[in-house]
Amino acid sequence: MKRLSFLFLIFLLLPCTLSSSEPFFAPNYSILGFGGIYVNSDLAPISFNLDFKYRPSYIYGIGVNRKINRKYSIFEFELEGLLAKHTGAMNHYEGVGVAIARIPNIFGLPMSFALGEGQSVATQNPKLENLAVGYDRGRINFDDIESRAWLNYLMFEVDYNLPWTETSKVFVRIHHRSGIYGVYCPPTPPCGSNFVVYGFKTEI
Repeated sequence: MKRLSFLFLIFLLLPCTLSSSEPFFAPNYSILGFGGIYVNSDLAPISFNLDFKYRPSYIYGIGVNRKINRKYSIFEFELEGLLAKHTGAMNHYEGVGVAIARIPNIFGLPMSFALGEGQSVATQNPKLENLAVGYDRGRINFDDIESRAWLNYLMFEVDYNLPWTETSKVFVRIHHRSGIYGVYCPPTPPCGSNFVVYGFKTEI
């Protein structure tokens, strides 16, 4: 089921229309490139306390994004596919398919906030998402942390329109793999990882 949902998200990035005369997708694609660094695996300290504990593990990648021709209240919607390479403490590839809801022009400024939900598939079980009982990589663990190659994906992003163009933006996002407390891997302690990612995107 998880595999089917992932393939469905990727399929929706292809050109298609609904039965109505209005196209489902906006006419243009956006491409993006990004790079980032691993931070502590718990999302709550990052989100609420800005508590970042960096590790020498890095992610680099490219992606394709397409806007959906539908709006709801203040939200716009997009679909995105990513392909990333991990280096440093981890050495594998990762594919992501994600649906995104975005609030554009926050407070009338040329910036937006976005939240995304999707699926992440790694070519191997990521090393830093697994920890053994005891003192492992600078952390005291009372239980094994056992992750999976296939996890849920969340993203939180802020982007900014570059002043000299209407089609290019810079962004920062949290790239979060999550077991959703037992849905994808043993519930306690939870598995997953976080990267702080910086990037550039432009319409083509």
